[in-house]
Amino acid sequence: MIKEISTRVRSTNGYARGVCLGLFITSLAVFLLSGVLGSHRGVVSLIGVIFMCAGIMIYTRYIAPEYYYDVTFDADGVPVFVARQITGRRASTLCRVSLSDVTSVTRETAAERRAHKTPYGVKKYSYTPTLNPAVTYRISTVSPYESAEIVIEVTDEYADMLREYVNEAKNKDFT
Repeated sequence: MIKEISTRVRSTNGYARGVCLGLFITSLAVFLLSGVLGSHRGVVSLIGVIFMCAGIMIYTRYIAPEYYYDVTFDADGVPVFVARQITGRRASTLCRVSLSDVTSVTRETAAERRAHKTPYGVKKYSYTPTLNPAVTYRISTVSPYESAEIVIEVTDEYADMLREYVNEAKNKDFT
């Protein structure tokens, strides 16, 4: 029987923090260097801004947000998978997919994920809190609106439960 469940996903490694800190330190060093230089200050400062922007991008994508994966029911009683992101006070729904539209939930290592080629016309979404996670799951969906692949980072137990819920949603009429 499908039950509503919500899980908070945390980063599984510290790569993002290290990369972010390295980019900010490099940016600071480049800005200090531009203050010492007599010529080409503008170009050197621009390089410092590029490092700072890269650090901010890593921070806002991997460090600041909290990710939640939910299995819940919509207003019509249809079971859906929802990925949410909370950054500060701002909550965003990233995706909402009917479980009956899911075609597969596949485990992937980092090498398999890099080697995977998304078919033409299929949209790809990545909702992982970790920079370069060791293991992810690819949820393939086909709905009347779009075909998509959603990459998430969950435990093996959660993925098994999600597969069971998908099979139950396909075998049961929720309309």
